Amino acid sequence: MNCREYTEHFLSADADGELTPEESRSVDEHLRECAACRERLASERSFKKMMRERLTLAQTPVELKAKILDALDREEQVKVSEFTGMRQARVLIPLAIAALALIVVATILRGRQVQRVAEEPAQEPMAAQPSGALPSDSLTALNDTIPAFDWATTKFSQFEVSFDSNVQAATAEDLQRQYHEQVQLFPYVWDFSQMGFRLVGGRIEPMKNGTPATFTLYRGAKGDIMCTRYRVDSMMIPRGGRHLNGIHHLYNYKGYTVCMTVENGVCCMLVTRMPVDEFYQGLDRLES
Repeated sequence: MNCREYTEHFLSADADGELTPEESRSVDEHLRECAACRERLASERSFKKMMRERLTLAQTPVELKAKILDALDREEQVKVSEFTGMRQARVLIPLAIAALALIVVATILRGRQVQRVAEEPAQEPMAAQPSGALPSDSLTALNDTIPAFDWATTKFSQFEVSFDSNVQAATAEDLQRQYHEQVQLFPYVWDFSQMGFRLVGGRIEPMKNGTPATFTLYRGAKGDIMCTRYRVDSMMIPRGGRHLNGIHHLYNYKGYTVCMTVENGVCCMLVTRMPVDEFYQGLDRLES
């Protein structure tokens, strides 16, 4: 079993405890060797637990409840002679269903923020960006201005010239442990050695809004790769990219290749000057 097969066919059922004994054995064997999929499973379980709690405990907004009850009261007051009992049922039942749907939608929206970027100054990675951003499978150049990408590519170009590591770590394992201890990010560091890149080092520095961000730099014959990670309350996935495993989203952005991943309240952006196709293929091999 590879990462793609697990993510597409077993992740949701695994989080719900619905795998057969044979499937569980195969999944457990894969998870023992794959830190990335263990992280995805933890994220899936956390999200589903949150949704169950929110759907149970969240209160319907007072204004919405009042509008629904008012609409039902008005409907009940309609007395038209040609409406038989069956006719009234056909009118009232769809209205009740619609009201229930509104309650459910409102509850879900209160429990889970819509994935969008918060409005902050353009130089910060959480700045506002175009709406209606749903990923496509196109590799055309992204024409919209994405402040998060501008911020990341600017940091990348700076670190290409000079990168001052301020995290004391001799190995990738030490680095991910330091990240976890200092900024409470899930302990995960990309391993690009199979693509011919070596780990240069790591750096932690605050963004303008005070949120700490980690910067991990990799270097190889084809240039550099920078991995930036930071916590987000909400983040929109821009349209116009190409998705890998439904998790990673790649873009050709102003001469850079940017890969965005948003999982478990953490945004990860990979930036490199490698062509999108080549970087996509490399990530696909790593994920598989």
